[in-house]
Amino acid sequence: MAERKLPGSFRLQLLALLLAFLGALGLLAQAYGRSALLSQKAEQLNLSVGLARNGAEAFAGCGSLEEAALLLGGQTQGEDLALAFFDGAGQGCGPEGAAYRMEMAQTPEGREEGWLYTCEIRVYRAEDDQELYALTTARYQPGGEGGGL
Repeated sequence: MAERKLPGSFRLQLLALLLAFLGALGLLAQAYGRSALLSQKAEQLNLSVGLARNGAEAFAGCGSLEEAALLLGGQTQGEDLALAFFDGAGQGCGPEGAAYRMEMAQTPEGREEGWLYTCEIRVYRAEDDQELYALTTARYQPGGEGGGL
């Protein structure tokens, strides 16, 4: 005699297979969401590193912090602090439409034959003031006759 299967057993197997498939889809969606978030963070980090490097090059190539700030499209806040604002593509903009804020804090130190200017450059995400990247650079300016770069 042939053995008869219960009609509900096929449904249970199909239900178990469907639940396994939905579980696998859930895991894939979660992995995709995490990878999208990591990609966004990497893009922000790459852009902030580029902005900080641009700030360091401007500081090294200019004679003053004010000149460096103007070159970057920013402005000085006092004698030893400069601010510049950038949009999501890294282009200079005003504070109201900024995605990134760069602060350049200069510390002058008198030396025997001139001045050593140390500049700490920090890039922040404008929406929540989270620091994304920071670097420190320096410029030496000899004093006396013929001094300068």
